[in-house]
Amino acid sequence: MCSMSAAEQKSVFRKTLRSRTVLLSTGIFLTAALLNCIVPADDDVPRFTFSITGTISGDTIAPYGTIALALTDPIDDSAEASFSFSPAATGYYVTYNRTRDTVTVVLTDPLECRTRYSIHPGTTLQSKNGTTMSPETDSVTFFTYACEQEPNNTTISADTFNGRLFGSISTVVDTDVFILSSKASAVAITSYGTSTAIFLSQGGSRITEKPEFKDHDTVDIPSEVTLPVYVNTCAFGKSVGGYYEIDLIVK
Repeated sequence: MCSMSAAEQKSVFRKTLRSRTVLLSTGIFLTAALLNCIVPADDDVPRFTFSITGTISGDTIAPYGTIALALTDPIDDSAEASFSFSPAATGYYVTYNRTRDTVTVVLTDPLECRTRYSIHPGTTLQSKNGTTMSPETDSVTFFTYACEQEPNNTTISADTFNGRLFGSISTVVDTDVFILSSKASAVAITSYGTSTAIFLSQGGSRITEKPEFKDHDTVDIPSEVTLPVYVNTCAFGKSVGGYYEIDLIVK
């Protein structure tokens, strides 16, 4: 006979229920233990990396001057910072601040204009906290602004100017001429390494005040003037070189 009495059935049910309760409790305990022993994912481990700081606009920078790199941790005292460009840059050197958490790349030769670059550690760098930065896994991508197109020293060879661009300052007397055909209220210029003067012309005549040599200047575009007009930038007569940036101000 395979049938059981009601009392026997109740006894078997209680034993089964106790077994399942034990198994469930054991499973919960093991799950909790496993969760406590999980090794953090790589994304949860603080990384030693860097970013470009002090840019004019987002990830686009000047092809001249310096590039400031902010590090997430200070470089170890025994480490020497080195960084490389792709595509390769021809002339630059690297310095870092007293606390060794900011690296400055000094460009002795300008980067290519309107170009996409990436910069990465030249070798594996170690931080004071023991974390490392690798040439294979750590890099930052950026773009460079437009530059003047030489020759552009006369109205005949004038370069087009529709927004921020950069120009080099010759060690001799130099005038760069740009055609402005975009509507704007003023033109601003900032010089690095020397002073420049800026004025607007049309039909062979100057239409703004007599220019003065300054590190920074803004020239209003007369509202009654019909575009296009010419933007003229002049290097200081005893210039030792440098560069400038010009941009449009729209109100």
